[in-house]
Amino acid sequence: MHIQTPNFGEVTLLSFTDASKEELLCVLKMRNHTEIKKWMYNQENISEHQHFNFVEKLKSDENKKYFIVQQNENTVGSVNFTNIDSAESAADFGLYANPFASISGAGRILEEVAIQYAQDVLKIKYLNLEVFEQNTRAINFYEKNGFIRTAEKQINGQRVISMHKRIQGSEE
Repeated sequence: MHIQTPNFGEVTLLSFTDASKEELLCVLKMRNHTEIKKWMYNQENISEHQHFNFVEKLKSDENKKYFIVQQNENTVGSVNFTNIDSAESAADFGLYANPFASISGAGRILEEVAIQYAQDVLKIKYLNLEVFEQNTRAINFYEKNGFIRTAEKQINGQRVISMHKRIQGSEE
């Protein structure tokens, strides 16, 4: 699927469920990278078996969408949507940039394509996310891009900040 972003042009979203084994192994390698997994709730390495089982389950779960994001034949990273709720017009989302590529503005590309997909395909108004309090770089990035803090909680002994952004209609 091709998405036109306001600032970065055309970006390709490749569903995990349509990806080749080689592409899925690339995602797994990114996900298991130290700089990525340290910001995940599950900070353990994911095995190939676990990864492929997860992708298989995605095929029958309409409340979850996971994508490889590509631009100009480069893998920018991954975006995902979970808890997709049409009645609430909201979804949770997450992203991570490819730690093996040096792509200028990767985080912004990933955020823009997520917003466009949420608006154009999911037809929702709100994106929600959670980020560890120690991940100040991500918090600053999200706040700079219009996300607001909505709550704090403890998960696995760490403080987590919940944030959301209205992506359609008038700004809050």
